[in-house]
Amino acid sequence: MKVSIIIPIFNSESSIEQCLNSIINQTYHNIEILIIDNNSKDNSWNIIKKYKDNDNRIILLKEKRQGVSYARNLGIKNSTGEYVMFVDSDDYLELNAVEVMVSLVKDKKCDVIRAFYHSSIKTYDSISKYKQDYLYNKDDINNYLIPSIIEQKISSYIWLLIIKKELLNNITFHKKLFIHQDLYFYLELLNSINNIYFSSTIIYHYNYSHNSSKSSIYYYRNIYNIIDLYNELKHSSFKKYDINNLCFKMIIPYFGKLYYYNKDLFIKENNDLKNNNTFNDIYNNLKICKVRIDLLLEYILLFKLSKNLYILYLKTIDFFHIKNYKKNYVQ
Repeated sequence: MKVSIIIPIFNSESSIEQCLNSIINQTYHNIEILIIDNNSKDNSWNIIKKYKDNDNRIILLKEKRQGVSYARNLGIKNSTGEYVMFVDSDDYLELNAVEVMVSLVKDKKCDVIRAFYHSSIKTYDSISKYKQDYLYNKDDINNYLIPSIIEQKISSYIWLLIIKKELLNNITFHKKLFIHQDLYFYLELLNSINNIYFSSTIIYHYNYSHNSSKSSIYYYRNIYNIIDLYNELKHSSFKKYDINNLCFKMIIPYFGKLYYYNKDLFIKENNDLKNNNTFNDIYNNLKICKVRIDLLLEYILLFKLSKNLYILYLKTIDFFHIKNYKKNYVQ
């Protein structure tokens, strides 16, 4: 069984060697490694070319910065394996990761396997939140997994999956989405399969890195990309789930980051969103609690001196679950 491993890269010179070393040294050898360079400006291309010279399993593809969705789709299109896995260029695999996943595919007779990971930071995802080492059937997927992902109780990281390639004939990464494209892809995948096996085995190492060089325009743009995600979900079979709360919670951290980096743009964004029909649709139809925009912004301003944006994120999310606010603003 041949496994295709797809790695999009962009300016990854500081991490790509650790990533590739973990892949070329896998205990399972029947793999191909598709590296798609998003027009990097650093030394990434020269580094991966040296690896290719010493390993004929590596396939190099280059594209003109059309985003990670395009890069992954290009990797899928050019892959020849029966199964597909994804790796981000700043992360790395356990050396037996592919062997573990292939063994589970054969043992569980399942087209999609989901394993677990180790993170450099504490995340909301926890093995204890769902059944470990368990085969979820179609009813489980519809009644538990999809709602849990939309409620962000379970992460939608696609690099934890091994997927039978033929399932991807009609599923692609959404080119319009440049953030949270994993989530939409994951939901579409779950919607198309009859079962998925969740393993508690750790195969992946996720390296969180906060990039302080990202411009405030990046956070501004992300808010509107989440609005695009909402529009896609609203016109799909997932509209029956609580997509309003999902997208609203996604938007809030970018408000905080935008205020932290560019107060003028934060004020402009606030005014723009008040006049944005789709955002108002998201906001006005919240099911968990009804929170006025001005109250929400006051809460964010309360943390204006915080230097830890991750704490800001967590506290902002927690805001929606404080009983007093639920009591006062339930629809």
